[in-house]
Amino acid sequence: VIKTNIDSFHTSKLICLSNKIGTLLVEDTSKIFRENDYYTDFVEATKKLKHNNYPILNNNGVCLGLIRITEIINKNNIFWYLIFIIWERNIVMELKNMLTEDANIINNSFEKYFKSEDCPEGILNKSTKYSLTAGGKRLRPILILETYKLFNDNIEECLPFAVSMEMIHTFSLIHDDLPGIDNDDYRRGKLTNHKKFNEATAILAGDSLLNNAYTIMINDIINCKDEETKLTAMKEISIGVDRMIAGEYVDTEYEGKEISNKYLEYMHQNKTGALIKASVRVGAIIAGASEKDINELSVYAEKIGLAFQIRDDI
Repeated sequence: VIKTNIDSFHTSKLICLSNKIGTLLVEDTSKIFRENDYYTDFVEATKKLKHNNYPILNNNGVCLGLIRITEIINKNNIFWYLIFIIWERNIVMELKNMLTEDANIINNSFEKYFKSEDCPEGILNKSTKYSLTAGGKRLRPILILETYKLFNDNIEECLPFAVSMEMIHTFSLIHDDLPGIDNDDYRRGKLTNHKKFNEATAILAGDSLLNNAYTIMINDIINCKDEETKLTAMKEISIGVDRMIAGEYVDTEYEGKEISNKYLEYMHQNKTGALIKASVRVGAIIAGASEKDINELSVYAEKIGLAFQIRDDI
């Protein structure tokens, strides 16, 4: 059972992003059970779970936590099984819609930051655009948006940082694909930047994206009302980038060599986990979350960072 101390529907959706071992119950149970005999049985079952310290039910009968199917559903009862399937499909569909909507917001925001291709460095600018628009889940900027929405509604406040985060992530992918590191020919079904253009252009494209990300954040800070909060958020991203580079180094240094469990965990926590953790923390910081909430979300972010690396590698 995954526990969370933040009673929020959006928190539940975030948990669902990284956990496939249970089902997330977020509908008012009265909509499903109020008019039949199963409602009483369901309430009694959930009250029993609550008594055993499972975070599931508030006074309105709304489930806010993540519950293992075996804790609530008798597998010999086809009704409960069907209800579980309905919940699962609804949640997956809602999650897909959320991810698509957020990804579209990010993708549409890139346009105003693209540099002109009608200049001496036009090919370089074309190469940065090529990699930035080559697809991808937009997981890191989505985490910024969704974490921000736990506490506030106006995502325009965090959108420049979300765009910057995706630029930084793309910079890391371009450099990761280079002959001196992973030497990959394809990324997301398309030629990698150095194969589409050349190695020198790819190196500079990564540099350009990283620098442009900081330019976007600095311009946003200059024009914002709370400079201190956003400077703190930018510091989080800088720490994330530093740790990502450290993890990348360990990965390249131990390629084909025996590595200790300690170093392996260190590599995963930094190479992949650092920017994921930074994304969650940035969304919370800009939204004005309390230190307690930020710390709890940081633990969550560390877990999904490790889970993401395991899924990606295995």
